[in-house]
Amino acid sequence: MYTIYSDATQVVTNGNLSYHPIFLTLGNISRELRRKPWSHRLVGFIPALPPAIKKEKKQPWYREAKQALFQECLLKILESTRDPAEKLV
Repeated sequence: MYTIYSDATQVVTNGNLSYHPIFLTLGNISRELRRKPWSHRLVGFIPALPPAIKKEKKQPWYREAKQALFQECLLKILESTRDPAEKLV
């Protein structure tokens, strides 16, 4: 069993572009071990939508766009972790 998580910190690259690092760790180890630097691996990054003005952030389309971006990127990242035998089906 694996645990996938995103660091809560946004990494800013050039002032207006940011992304969230995605990590993978074993899910059946103790919390103390999972917090050790060697216990997790970086598997990818998910870009964040640029900050919108307050009015836009409250719009349903903005929330839906953020969710769609996160889900599509996560699917792409996790595709590489699939069992090769499953890809043949």
